[in-house]
Amino acid sequence: MATQPQVSLGYQTYYIDKKTRFWGKDNGQLLLGESGVINVAKSSPYLSREGWNDKAEGDSRVLLHQGGLFFNMTTLPSSHHLHVSMTLDRAITEPVYASLNGGIRVELHPRSTNTLEGAVVLTSHDMKEPLQHLEFETPASLSVTQIKLLAQPITHALGSR
Repeated sequence: MATQPQVSLGYQTYYIDKKTRFWGKDNGQLLLGESGVINVAKSSPYLSREGWNDKAEGDSRVLLHQGGLFFNMTTLPSSHHLHVSMTLDRAITEPVYASLNGGIRVELHPRSTNTLEGAVVLTSHDMKEPLQHLEFETPASLSVTQIKLLAQPITHALGSR
């Protein structure tokens, strides 16, 4: 039986498992920054290989029907939601759905003309996973400029903003 090499999670996700589109050599654990903002027009190590165009188009990158993000966060209590905010370079009318680690699919709703928002449940089981996978699904082709992820207590995620 072959042994798995001892490599960083980022290395394994990019080179061995071929899940991410770009190699993030300076972020071996794929930890999100404190701001939670991912500029998808840059060569972000969080972008999945599936769904995202190879090249950015100006300040955005096209997501075709289904794709997502791979990332890690610090440990959180199980009573949290992951607030997802997706900024587009133009408004759309088609629905966009998000799910975390294959869990319940939630629809992202318009916050403004070019911003969609929603909250997915972040459980203690999710936090035990070595890597989080947030997947987006839509019948449309989206031109995305950024995605922001922020863990929030349930009361805030479900309350008014």
